[in-house]
Amino acid sequence: IFDGFSKKYQIKNKSIAIKQYDIQAEQIKQQSLKNVANANADLKTNILTLQAKKRNLNLAQKVLDDIKLQYQNGIAKITDVINSQSELYTAQNNYINAIINIKQAELELKKAQGTLLNQ
Repeated sequence: IFDGFSKKYQIKNKSIAIKQYDIQAEQIKQQSLKNVANANADLKTNILTLQAKKRNLNLAQKVLDDIKLQYQNGIAKITDVINSQSELYTAQNNYINAIINIKQAELELKKAQGTLLNQ
């Protein structure tokens, strides 16, 4: 019985569909690898930022300690102490934000690696 080449075309269509699925799978794999690389880079950047914020925090604390000592000796004004305290609070806030950013980057990395729920 002649089927008008319908089986031939059905097989060809299925073959094309399989190739499309293979291409989609490869694209998803490449996107996943890209996401992991981006998350890794983001984490490294946030770690460097945290180190810088830690140095700034230590410096702000040292400046405040020095200004307080100068104030006790009558060399500095109370406004200098208040300004130094404000700078310290800003440095503390920046440091805490850097820690939060690292935790978020770690979560994004786990998400990209597919290990978010594995503990």
